[in-house]
Amino acid sequence: MDMDLHKKRGRNPVEQDKISAYVRKKIISGKWTAGQKIPTRLELGRKFGVTVVTVQRTLAPLVSDGFLRVDMNKERGTYVNETPPHLFNYAHVFASVPSGNGWNMFFATQLNVSKNLQKELGIKIMPYFGLDGYPSRPDYIRLVNDIRKERLAGIIFATSIHMIENTPAVLEGGIPRVIIGSGNKKNGIPGITPTGHAFIEKSLDYLESRNCRRIAFILVPGLQGDFTDRLKISFARRKLVFVPQWHQVCNLEYAEAAANVVRLLMSLPKDGRPNAILVGDDNLIEPVCEGLKLAGVKVPGEVEIVSHCNFPRTSMPSLPVKFIGYDIHGLMLGCIEILKLQKSSGKIAQANFIDACTDEEYALLRSSKKI
Repeated sequence: MDMDLHKKRGRNPVEQDKISAYVRKKIISGKWTAGQKIPTRLELGRKFGVTVVTVQRTLAPLVSDGFLRVDMNKERGTYVNETPPHLFNYAHVFASVPSGNGWNMFFATQLNVSKNLQKELGIKIMPYFGLDGYPSRPDYIRLVNDIRKERLAGIIFATSIHMIENTPAVLEGGIPRVIIGSGNKKNGIPGITPTGHAFIEKSLDYLESRNCRRIAFILVPGLQGDFTDRLKISFARRKLVFVPQWHQVCNLEYAEAAANVVRLLMSLPKDGRPNAILVGDDNLIEPVCEGLKLAGVKVPGEVEIVSHCNFPRTSMPSLPVKFIGYDIHGLMLGCIEILKLQKSSGKIAQANFIDACTDEEYALLRSSKKI
């Protein structure tokens, strides 16, 4: 019988699928623990009535996927990997691609932070780009395949999932998921959201401390409604000057328009123009600075600039700017914690929020936690 198992040749995809499912189930259920030696190829061949060659072909993908490792030294054999993908591999899903339409500093900072977190936490965070609802995208196909092969511990969506919420990327696999932004109640996916209210209040606190009461605001589409309403309430409570014409929207695809908006604002008589500009998206900060330079305005002498920021920043603007924003390292850590909670207990976290911080507060946080 043993000789027959060694001599038989040929592919047996049905039996390979059975063996693969058996091994995966043993590992994912925890019945085979990390570092445990699994049955030999001969033993598995006997169990399923197939050749050693068929077993070898079945186990090879499980080794390359990271479920198993082969020891060819003193302790020869095949073992459950100490860092199997269903416990250590996370997907980080973006709707756009780097440098493409829709890509911005928020996504770039998430991507940079996730690379650093891999070493810090001893995990893998793998990016998937361009998941915009088209099932032919290569990374969409890769993600769905990883879900179906149970190669993920969790999925972090870098932004809203509305373009893919009815696809296997969201619906299949029973894998923990979290959204950076508002959660998705329909599919029971929690979210972790930067608080716009905290950004507004900290920004206005700073500007008032600098005796700035005539404040212009430049933001991107999508923030006008609730965000502008909050601004009006805060302005009224603080008795600040609210001039509707000073509150402008600039599309990120035409960010250079922000420079023209600023030049127009600064062309007003000095006592009738803003003495502060609040920038609601850090993708607009450099065009705003360019507009102020072209207008010949002194910063901070004649006007103060406060800008939203995704910390840590990778570049500095050409003019002095007060940054107030969000600790993306803390946000990404929060995502991993939410996913681990779902994995270990099955509990879905409630709405989670991350507060805004000033650049000084972020520096202290980074120093204390050495992030």
